[in-house]
Amino acid sequence: MATLKELFSSLILGDTLDDNKTDYYSLLSKVNHQRNETNKLIHETSEHIKKLKKQKTINLSHEFDDYQINHQIIRLQSRIEELTQQISELDKIEQKINTALLEDKIQRTTIKHYQIELELV
Repeated sequence: MATLKELFSSLILGDTLDDNKTDYYSLLSKVNHQRNETNKLIHETSEHIKKLKKQKTINLSHEFDDYQINHQIIRLQSRIEELTQQISELDKIEQKINTALLEDKIQRTTIKHYQIELELV
């Protein structure tokens, strides 16, 4: 995750988008990959919680096991919250990248417009 943030920071502070356009698309790809991996982890964790809850209903007579299972469930639910926050951060990064790409496109269009005006003069 840190490498995504570092790369994003270097692109924002870097040269023009011409030099970094490939890096932006590479970064978008990494963001999407990280999001997919995080979603997979959320799904796996949710499935694990379901199994623990099922196990808890089977082991009703063992209080200690019940305590341990509850503790694990709470830990896993916290992990899901962390992963959900990571996805939110990835969404923000993706939005910033898309905004930068759009701004670059607008800037290129404006420059072409000025070039056409110059040719007409």
